[in-house]
Amino acid sequence: MTPKTTTTSQISNEIITEEMTSKTYKIDFDRNRITDTIDGLESLKQTVYCILNTIRYENIIYSHNYGSEVNSAIGLDYDLAKSEIERYITEAILADDRFIEIQNYTTSKLNSDSILVSFDVLTSYGSTLNVEKEVGV
Repeated sequence: MTPKTTTTSQISNEIITEEMTSKTYKIDFDRNRITDTIDGLESLKQTVYCILNTIRYENIIYSHNYGSEVNSAIGLDYDLAKSEIERYITEAILADDRFIEIQNYTTSKLNSDSILVSFDVLTSYGSTLNVEKEVGV
């Protein structure tokens, strides 16, 4: 005997997308501890820091889209290193969809084996992060 139903069901083809929160754990890098939770702009700053300080493809726990390849600039001459570092940083940060664009790159040679890179990151929240990173060459 088969059950009888009086209602009909329809399958909806509508796709609903939800924006994920950026709430995460706050890392105290000086004391190597997780201290609290953070959200919003502070979370994005920490994300950029972590992306730029994680070597892409080195840790199997991360996807191939996470981390940067700025360490590949080691051994390159200054002019080539400048352009490659800019590309590596742009690819690394823009892999996260919370970041829209990288602007205002400036580089300065600190010494014979390092470059200071400064740039602005435009976020999907409408804010801009100012970032500085020392990169070995």
